[in-house]
Amino acid sequence: MLSLRICSTRSLVVVMLSGWREQGVQVVDLKTRKVTQKLLQDGAFYGAAFSPDGHRLCVSGGNTDMLFIYAWKDGVASLENKFELSKAKTVDGTGTSHPAGLAFSPNGSARMTTLPFASMKPHLSPTSTLASVPTS
Repeated sequence: MLSLRICSTRSLVVVMLSGWREQGVQVVDLKTRKVTQKLLQDGAFYGAAFSPDGHRLCVSGGNTDMLFIYAWKDGVASLENKFELSKAKTVDGTGTSHPAGLAFSPNGSARMTTLPFASMKPHLSPTSTLASVPTS
């Protein structure tokens, strides 16, 4: 399953590959339909969200139980930080919470992560759980 997020300028789309061919994220120019950036990321899965100001991109790490925060500037993403949501692992070494759907509150003061395989309940956290990563 591929997942798409359009950036604020509406000229680029971020594609989560969700394990299709490879794990990672691609940035695609909508006008030329060409991939402008490839980000290899273990466990890249369905969830991604831009911060309200458009300067951060949060991407799910799927079965790695990680959230990846990318700085977003001029249509280019660069890894800024990553956060482990759970240290618990299954017998085969994969995560137990599988973050999927991601969203920021309109003012950027909180982010929401759905953990479909863990509790089946959304998890709402203030951005302070993202350590020193600002959302605006």
